[in-house]
Amino acid sequence: MPRNTYENIWEFRTKQFAVVYSVCPEEDLDLSWDEDGETARGLEDGRYLAFVARIEVIHMESGIVLGSDHLGDCVYESAQAFRHSSIYFADMVRSAIDEARKNAASFPWLRKAA
Repeated sequence: MPRNTYENIWEFRTKQFAVVYSVCPEEDLDLSWDEDGETARGLEDGRYLAFVARIEVIHMESGIVLGSDHLGDCVYESAQAFRHSSIYFADMVRSAIDEARKNAASFPWLRKAA
């Protein structure tokens, strides 16, 4: 995957909005916590994937990103494993939705359409 190119992993849609989970390769991975080297070995042999996780709330008609959250230094078996087993995923979705609700106030035409 090219640098800063995100791959969509999961999407939830409502009438006007999409909540999108995507990932890109982690370019600046910090493994200072990997005391025994097991994680580094797992990354080298392909058991683990290092990535940046991103959640965006997008107004589908305009394409405006109303809210987002990012988390770097994710190391999991796969991007799907992060979605299903990470304690962070649900918090990221909530955070992006909360930001989107606040930012929607800046778009009066959006409130009228809801």
